[in-house]
Order: sequence, then C-alpha cells, then structure tokens
Amino acid sequence: MSYPLVLATPERTLFSGDVESLTVRTTGGELAFLTGHVPFIGAVVPSECKVELPEGSSLRLAVHGGFVEMGPAGAALLTPAAELPDEIDVARAEAAQARLASASVEDEAVQLALKRAEVRIAVAGGRQH
Repeated sequence: MSYPLVLATPERTLFSGDVESLTVRTTGGELAFLTGHVPFIGAVVPSECKVELPEGSSLRLAVHGGFVEMGPAGAALLTPAAELPDEIDVARAEAAQARLASASVEDEAVQLALKRAEVRIAVAGGRQH
C-alpha cells in the first residue's frame, strides 16, 4: 500500500508522488515510514534517504538536514539541500573528506561538513553510511 510523499528543498521539488516507504535518519535514529505510520515530526540529520516506489524501484538521495513529517494525508521531507546520485561530484566530496578528516574533531561545523561529504560519497558510490 502506498502513500503520497513530497521531498523538497527551498529551490526545487525533488520528488512528489506515491511511495511504499521512506527511510531517513533523524536525531532519534533511522526511521522507515510505511503506510499507516503513526503521526511523526522529526529533525533530519545529514544522511542517505531511500524512497521505495510502488513499481519496485527505489530512489536514493543525500539529504543535508531538515524535517520529516508523517501524517494521515502522507509524508513530507523538507531539507535545505539534497542531491541525487548523478548530481554528486564524487572527486570533490572525496577531496573534502580527506581535507576535513585531518581537521579538529572539536569543531562542530567541520564535523558537519565531513558528515555531508561522507553522505555524498555513500549515495553516489552506492555504499551504505
């Protein structure tokens, strides 16, 4: 059974349509939303987002924060930035990862940027993170 999902950034709608499930990492951990899920609103952390479509295919994205809401009418994932695998510059993400990995582990902004680079590499390269 499917439900409607809108996945959007301030600049564009990346997906709008029926889905079988939405899996995304929130501040409370990774969640999978299926039809009939209890109402939920949560903060999304930089992570891979996976959307299972009714015909059996899936959509993977790198999402960089935002909020997810599940309600009786469907779900919405609103994020300040998201990328599809073919939009990710893997070489640039790997260079950022190498540069940031040697930076101060105390710096929260550096750690967030490092996490974004890791998510981009995972989504573009198919590796789970």
